Amino acid sequence: MIAGLPAWLGLAMAARAQPTQTDVAPARVTSDSPEFCAQLADQLREEVRARGAALVPEEVHMLEEEGLKLCSEGHLRPGILRLRRALQILKEE
Repeated sequence: MIAGLPAWLGLAMAARAQPTQTDVAPARVTSDSPEFCAQLADQLREEVRARGAALVPEEVHMLEEEGLKLCSEGHLRPGILRLRRALQILKEE
């Protein structure tokens, strides 16, 4: 009985089975770009604000400052590494 179905119906059913834009999680930028530096810096600021700056280890503040400086000078990889490390420290607490 399925063999008798028109080809367009099979295609329509296959298309419906494919994920839609709303089913797929948005892509995260994970490249060495100024935009990714900014994204990490925003995440870090949010974490620090949520905890209260006084309760955040000094190492996190230093890594944030170094990371932002390196990113602004075009040294994206080292800047991203420092921002990620600062976020990691906060998440481990």
